[in-house]
Amino acid sequence: MYAEDATDSIGDAIDGARRCERLAATLEVVRSTARDLDDEIEREVARILEHIHITKTLHASTVRRLLRMLHTLARGSPGDGGADGGAPCDAPDGGHHLAAYGLGPFELLVKGVPVRRWESLRGQAVLKVLLIRGGRAVHREELMECLWPGAPYPRARNRLNVSIHGLRRSLDPHAATEFVVFNNESYCLNADIPLWFDVREFQERTRRGRRHQDAGHVEAAMSEFRRAVALYTGDLFADDRYADWAESTRRRLRRHHHELLDALGDVALRTGDLRACLHWSEALLEVEPWHEDAHARLMRVHARRGQPQLAIRQFVECARVLRSEVEAMPGRPVIDLYEQIKRGAHV
Repeated sequence: MYAEDATDSIGDAIDGARRCERLAATLEVVRSTARDLDDEIEREVARILEHIHITKTLHASTVRRLLRMLHTLARGSPGDGGADGGAPCDAPDGGHHLAAYGLGPFELLVKGVPVRRWESLRGQAVLKVLLIRGGRAVHREELMECLWPGAPYPRARNRLNVSIHGLRRSLDPHAATEFVVFNNESYCLNADIPLWFDVREFQERTRRGRRHQDAGHVEAAMSEFRRAVALYTGDLFADDRYADWAESTRRRLRRHHHELLDALGDVALRTGDLRACLHWSEALLEVEPWHEDAHARLMRVHARRGQPQLAIRQFVECARVLRSEVEAMPGRPVIDLYEQIKRGAHV
């Protein structure tokens, strides 16, 4: 059974690599014909292609993340609001010994190779907590309360000891030094080992973009927002949805993701980039189908493209979703917009 699983994984990875190569070839065509495409795109393509060469050893989820990066780059051509002076996100390179993915299914790569065998899922949970805490040392009693709230102290302490032992057995074979260190009754990740964490990168891109936005640097802000969105391949630890300790962080990251999509769609509409507005508004409705502003933007896009029937259909869909999801009706601004489109007014 294990041999069959390994064969399937390798086959998936090879197939994903081929798809990556086809996407990379398509991207090269876009890059050569787009007059304003930045040279940074070329460097990022080279970086992704370096990853493609090792996809035979990568997990299928890693290949999917590479595919998403390529799709984001392809969308970043001039005309859809995506021409940046940089990559959509900073993927880990050879300088990062550890690369952790928490947005979507959890995955840990050591020198580009995924850790497939985990001695203990509880040990993996400890690692997730340490990652979310951003390198800060966590007292073992805090870990115990976080992972096993309400459990008797002796039982929780035993669980933690067993979890740490299993975590070290999972990670230490990949390196000559310990990944997890214990000092002053606290655990933390070894600060001497370079680490890239997509959650931390998402948060930093979001903060940086908001600082640009507050300063009135809209183009720079949207560039950072696009990079952050490219990192968000799913909710935090999507394969561990019942981890109560992560729920508040999961909700906060999800909210930030929705806010970024909303901002990208709004700016795209205000700058007249209808194709980008369509893309970001539809992406927002996929995760928040009752978002009235996204529906209204799509109505305006269809109307400005000379397709009022699609705008009216969008209003009907908005009303249907609101009624079924939140038992409400569209607000007055959306209804007024609908009436204007019916009259043939410019919106």
